[in-house]
Amino acid sequence: MMNVMRKGELSGTINLDTISNKEHLYGVGPVEYLRGELLIIDGKSYQSTVAADGSIRMEETFKVRAPFFVYALSINGKKFRCLTVSGPFRNWNHSWICQQKIIPGLLLSG
Repeated sequence: MMNVMRKGELSGTINLDTISNKEHLYGVGPVEYLRGELLIIDGKSYQSTVAADGSIRMEETFKVRAPFFVYALSINGKKFRCLTVSGPFRNWNHSWICQQKIIPGLLLSG
């Protein structure tokens, strides 16, 4: 994070596939060079990018890199309240996302 903030280095230094084997994984971060957003919900990784026509493109993949990434694991499968979901994920079925085992206080914004 320090290299991003102080040096403006936006290259992907984290390969998401290195954490793909963790159970009940949740996370959020940018795609390298800020070309999109990443969201992991209960072990499934989603990448959102903007297509040339301006539409949002969603892809399920762990084959992506990020300059920084925040993640956590759900403990004992406990469910938590979902505060808000915005950005490219705002058009998803919020009730489904909020029923998932989201970490406490997770705020996804775009």
